Amino acid sequence: MPELPEIQTIVNGLNRLITGRKILEITWNWAKSFPNSPEAVEATLGAVIVGARRRGKAVLIDLDNQTTLLVHLKMTGQLIVQEAGQTGPFPDKSTRVQFDFTDGSTLYFNDFRKFGWVRIMTPAELDQNAFLSKLGPEPLGRNFTRKVFQERMSRRKNTFVKAAL
Repeated sequence: MPELPEIQTIVNGLNRLITGRKILEITWNWAKSFPNSPEAVEATLGAVIVGARRRGKAVLIDLDNQTTLLVHLKMTGQLIVQEAGQTGPFPDKSTRVQFDFTDGSTLYFNDFRKFGWVRIMTPAELDQNAFLSKLGPEPLGRNFTRKVFQERMSRRKNTFVKAAL
């Protein structure tokens, strides 16, 4: 499973490579990897990528239609950008979701083990999302100070460091 620094690297790359691109078409072949209603998918077509960010190990891709693609890579998930006219091995048998952009480029969500997923969510749904609500404070956020860290660690005095983190 990718760790937080790898997820941040993915987010940095997505910001560089797909910001400003308009979604033309979305195709998927595994419903558990893309559990979204037909209405949500339809509303996403034509949306422009505003940017990507990270929350814990989740990738959030914000769209100009006030929705977000919440992506969890789980153990073997990948996000791969293929530029227009670029030939390559994708899509392949591990491609679960494909986002085609109006400029001819493509974003692939590949997941060999089929554990990861991409969900289209509104801001209200993000606020109430069970996965995101269980996450602790953002370690790279401005509000995460030494005092906050010490206070949160002191709650778990009789446990291993990794479990407390």
